[in-house]
Amino acid sequence: MFDFYFCPKPFERSGLLYRLLGVPIFKQVIMGTAGTFVLALRARKDLTSYFVIAPFSQQALQTTERWSRFNEIVHIVIMIVTGFLARFALMRGSKIGFVFLLFAVLLNFYLILLQRYNRAKMCHLIDALRRRQSGRLPGI
Repeated sequence: MFDFYFCPKPFERSGLLYRLLGVPIFKQVIMGTAGTFVLALRARKDLTSYFVIAPFSQQALQTTERWSRFNEIVHIVIMIVTGFLARFALMRGSKIGFVFLLFAVLLNFYLILLQRYNRAKMCHLIDALRRRQSGRLPGI
């Protein structure tokens, strides 16, 4: 039902838009900060919502792709809530609160873009694995 929204659009598949917006650099920053912290707390194999687990397979990719949908929804909700709070802070005259909440909106927007960027790559790999299994593609 939600595939229309979540499936990568043709303009997303190449990744050019995301590269122009700096999403790969943002990904490196996130993985070097929050990602390092998360990996210190939990093993990579336990984080199927962030990493494709071993063995590399179509099922592992699909699991991570489904989790990316959930993560995107969470960030959309947080972005909307912080957007309303930012508006409320501005109406109340709290410029510092507005700037802080606007930063939270922007951060969540980039986290949404990161989910979409990763999902486009995963969908490409899933399609390639399907073609490979059907004999239409010799390798990835």
